[in-house]
Amino acid sequence: MDAKRLLRSAVRRLPGRAALRALAFRTGAIKYWWRYRHLIDGSYHDAPPPSTYTDPHREQLWSLVSPFSPSALVEVGCGDGANLALFARNAPTLRLSAIDVNPLALGIAQQRVRASGGTVGTFEQGFAERLPFPDASADVTLSDAVFMYLPPDTAVAALREMRRVATQAIVVHTFSDDALAASAVVGGNWVHNLPALIARAVPGARVNRQPSALVTSPQWRDFGAAFVVTW
Repeated sequence: MDAKRLLRSAVRRLPGRAALRALAFRTGAIKYWWRYRHLIDGSYHDAPPPSTYTDPHREQLWSLVSPFSPSALVEVGCGDGANLALFARNAPTLRLSAIDVNPLALGIAQQRVRASGGTVGTFEQGFAERLPFPDASADVTLSDAVFMYLPPDTAVAALREMRRVATQAIVVHTFSDDALAASAVVGGNWVHNLPALIARAVPGARVNRQPSALVTSPQWRDFGAAFVVTW
């Protein structure tokens, strides 16, 4: 077993790991795990190269973004750029910008946009609740599988920031249960009543809810949803 696998195995066996994970989610400290995880478990070093294969939910996200005919898009929490690579292939002139907490993932995302023939905008390390972009600097802001790591107040702040940056729409793909009176950690992830949070962040917004096409895990089947927010 190599050193990387030994370290991963040791991290998984840490005493109190479940309690620490719950604390990290409830306080928002989980973002520091995502920022430094490549140092701990080797994430992103072995990211697959760009390809024409696309997960169904990425195609779904593009189908929600494309009707706005955006000229500029910001992804909040781009990871290694799988969404952006698809968008670049579909719309080479679309200026693609992004933030992520992990600098290594950002670099891979930029490489993927370039390799896919896309237009590279601004890629910066940052947090969802403090976007490093000017007001009205993109047509659409997108977040995919990020809000499940954000406590409710942070999620509201992130939605406000996405609204500040976007001129046309916000697209969010995450876990949501519209029957919840308050957000809850379920299965190690935040499940929000996202329409309620949107109402707090963007008063008077119009919300179009779509079921998620990502059904590779029970939690996505139970709670996955994509939201298009306009105003």
